[in-house]
Amino acid sequence: MKKSLLALAIAALAASSAVSATTVYDKDGTSLDIYGRVQSVIYSRNANGAGANANDNTIVASGRLGFDMRTQLT
Repeated sequence: MKKSLLALAIAALAASSAVSATTVYDKDGTSLDIYGRVQSVIYSRNANGAGANANDNTIVASGRLGFDMRTQLT
């Protein structure tokens, strides 16, 4: 029972990510938007083999930052 609960918790954390966007400037047809995303995944493994740690946990994180700039050409 504990292993399935742990696997479910890890899957929920792996699927989670935070996304955000905002408009910084918007006037006369010119706009600037900033957006970003942060994602992290936690891997957990229990190993009892020779030379392996009893609990091996790893966190993998990634992030993205972007700018969207637009202007009207006349």
